[in-house]
Amino acid sequence: MGSILLARETPKTGGDTLFANMYRAYESLSDGLKGTLESMNACHSSRHVFGAHTGYAEASNQRIGNPELATQDAIHPVIITHPESKRKALYVNPEFTVNFEGWTKEESKPLLNYLTRTQH
Repeated sequence: MGSILLARETPKTGGDTLFANMYRAYESLSDGLKGTLESMNACHSSRHVFGAHTGYAEASNQRIGNPELATQDAIHPVIITHPESKRKALYVNPEFTVNFEGWTKEESKPLLNYLTRTQH
């Protein structure tokens, strides 16, 4: 089983496709931090990405350049569990996870930076 991606048009900068093992990211955390994160949720948003000039061609639906038309925000658990294997994974990323539920962006930044340090 595999996948192939063919890009016919790419931006001069950006446009990378990156992969990270979020099972490994979770497993690398201390038991204490795993326990803390287990009950936490995080806000994921694309407003800051699609709402700004990104270098991509203007979308026909005007989503790029207009943060109010960008994909809506979503709240997700910070730790997710695979339904069949029951294996746990960290569910945050440096691009779209903007803050922890109930925390400000400023309060969230140090922990988000720590959690995403191995994803680069």
